Amino acid sequence: MNQKSHISALSKDIEKNILNRLETPSKPSKEDLHTSIDDKRDHLYMVFGKRTNRKAKETFILNALWQMIHWAGIDDIEPVTQYFLPRTDESGKKFALQDLYFPAVRVAVECNEGFHQNPNNQKQDQERQKDISRVHASSVLFAKTNMPGYKNFVIDAEAPLQVIYQQLSDVVKEIIERRAHLIKTEQFSGWKNSADRKSDLKIKASNDIRFRIIRDICHFFDKDFKTNQRGYYTFENTHFSIWAAQLDKGLFDSDPITISFDHKTETLTSISLEEAVRQPSNKKWKNYIQIKGDDHYLIEVGENAPKKTDDFRITFVQLQDNKYHFLGVYKYRDCLRKPQQDDANPVYVNQYQRVADSITWALNADGEIDLNSLEAKNT
Repeated sequence: MNQKSHISALSKDIEKNILNRLETPSKPSKEDLHTSIDDKRDHLYMVFGKRTNRKAKETFILNALWQMIHWAGIDDIEPVTQYFLPRTDESGKKFALQDLYFPAVRVAVECNEGFHQNPNNQKQDQERQKDISRVHASSVLFAKTNMPGYKNFVIDAEAPLQVIYQQLSDVVKEIIERRAHLIKTEQFSGWKNSADRKSDLKIKASNDIRFRIIRDICHFFDKDFKTNQRGYYTFENTHFSIWAAQLDKGLFDSDPITISFDHKTETLTSISLEEAVRQPSNKKWKNYIQIKGDDHYLIEVGENAPKKTDDFRITFVQLQDNKYHFLGVYKYRDCLRKPQQDDANPVYVNQYQRVADSITWALNADGEIDLNSLEAKNT
């Protein structure tokens, strides 16, 4: 089947975009040929090339969807397969894996094969989707005020081929509409490599900038830190530092916050100061989100007082997808608790307030970030 036959099930507006692209394909720049296209190619090899064993139907559907997205003229949203989300089911399993997720537009795709038609499996699927929707709904706390809500599409892998193509067409149309909305509201962050991201000269919390590991954050700021498992790094001769924090479950002493999902509402759990102190952990530090009105804080529970209290912390937090997301620039505000004599829990509770939702910079002659040009701003 040729490319034009493949798209016959698409709606007319998408079909027009695809046919135009087939007739006048864009030519990559010389820089693209050596950088960003290779980066994306390797990522696509990884996410779409690893699902072959007993996953023939899912492999076909996900690859077909990506090709339809590509021929619709969209190359700037990152696909993530086997997207990790924390949840505990009846069997004790503590996570869920979504077949395909596009974080930039908050659209997920699940492929349902024949065994999902079993009534018992259908009930389990409904509970699973409810839990997943709850996790996605709670993630919008992190600065994305006008982001479209999470949406999941279920593709029936046992349906006739033309029905499958129509279901995939619905996904493509949703992605196009959401991407257009985010671009219009200046919230869209395209899929870019580090060099392209640096040339933007800024990052904003609303753009949901993500890094895989702490070392990638350090390299982005052109700092080759030898110890990359630490969560805090200072920049010499500046007032800025990097803070990469792993969040613990639950809000800290926050105003009641209600989230909506599956046409339902739920109030998120908030723990008290003493509960945070007593909460067991195998980590040296515990970190929580605190929200009071329009003010946004990070709470740090640990055995030491802050080493510095006058620096501006460029802050990234590890969310449900195990990636580090840029949350904003934070500054030390107060110590809410200090260890007392004969204290059963000798820990400090330090409070940091978000003072800016973006960071800007200039590039030096070598194309690297000039750390002396860093500036915290609110957008």
